[in-house]
Amino acid sequence: MPDSSSSFPPATPALARFAKLVVLLTFALILLGGLVTTFGAGMAVPTWPTINGEMNPPGWWEQNHVFLEHSHRLTAITVGVLTGILCAWLWRNWAALIVAFVISGLADAVGRPLHLDGNLIAQLRIWPPAFVFLAMLFWRRSGPITAERGLALAAYLAVCVQATLGGLRVTQETAGFLDSAMVLRIVHGCFAHVFLTLVIILAARLSPVWRELAQGEPLADGRKISRMAWAAVILYFAQLIVAAAMRHPGAGLAIPLWPQAQFDGSWLPAQWTTFITLNFLHTRVIAFLLFGHVMSMIPRIARSAKNEPRIARPAWLLIFLVVMQVVLGVLVVWKGKHPHVTTTHVFNGAAILGTAVLLAVRSGRRGAASTTADLAPNLTPARA
Repeated sequence: MPDSSSSFPPATPALARFAKLVVLLTFALILLGGLVTTFGAGMAVPTWPTINGEMNPPGWWEQNHVFLEHSHRLTAITVGVLTGILCAWLWRNWAALIVAFVISGLADAVGRPLHLDGNLIAQLRIWPPAFVFLAMLFWRRSGPITAERGLALAAYLAVCVQATLGGLRVTQETAGFLDSAMVLRIVHGCFAHVFLTLVIILAARLSPVWRELAQGEPLADGRKISRMAWAAVILYFAQLIVAAAMRHPGAGLAIPLWPQAQFDGSWLPAQWTTFITLNFLHTRVIAFLLFGHVMSMIPRIARSAKNEPRIARPAWLLIFLVVMQVVLGVLVVWKGKHPHVTTTHVFNGAAILGTAVLLAVRSGRRGAASTTADLAPNLTPARA
């Protein structure tokens, strides 16, 4: 997938704002998902995607756990639809989106008379429309396949996969397959952050700031800051995987103390079970690796980015968020996994990821030398 200096069609202010809306709703979705897990509401509705065959039965908002789980689902549907719109907008193919919506609507009309399972009908709403949508995008393609179009396509596929993972998690647990349901919980929680990463990169490239960053002299150490930010992203995903494998089975307090690991003051656990090992990795090892790595960026940022606020702002925000994450992590242990503290810790983690990704792409862009192609109008975009 070639990298282009600007999207084709050229990014308009409306398109840039729409991409940012998708990012904001994705953060809201992750927050709701965190609340669902914290309050144990994931199986408040044991059917998917409906509640006993209805999408919005009367009174679903009156039960707290049902409200959390179904609000999460409705927000996920909204994010999925908006991602499809964003993809169609970038590919200049509204016909593909309309056809996909029609096919999705036919799933009920075809499935219910055949008495198909509700889960199967839901999958028919997702994948046949998705395949037709993708086929029409390439069949009636206008213009080159730019990096922005590729990212939009990847985000659309990712949101379809995420919906499938979420649905299977519910149906597998309802059917009594608890081990596979637990694996799906962990993968579903981690994959949400992959989708978040994709839409943040896309929104950053569609923003007017993206073009502005290519102008003028390249930022000293810009690419080094970018590499360090990407390293922080990798460390974050390692931390996320361990956290999900610990949090979903309920092992968040496998080591109920901090900083010591035992009541006698020892810094190491007396025994190393799977959950204790995961907890130790999460609360001690990877947490301090990430903290130390981000703190090591301070001198470089202070020296190189002090006169470039579009780099400095996300850099200093990242440092602040990482410090807050350590404080929140300690409070999770000291407060015995208080639900509000725990959920804030989860959401702050997503904010760390989003800020690190934004810093990585912006500093990489600003650190690259400007070229005539970067500054010229997008009249002859590079072709795939």
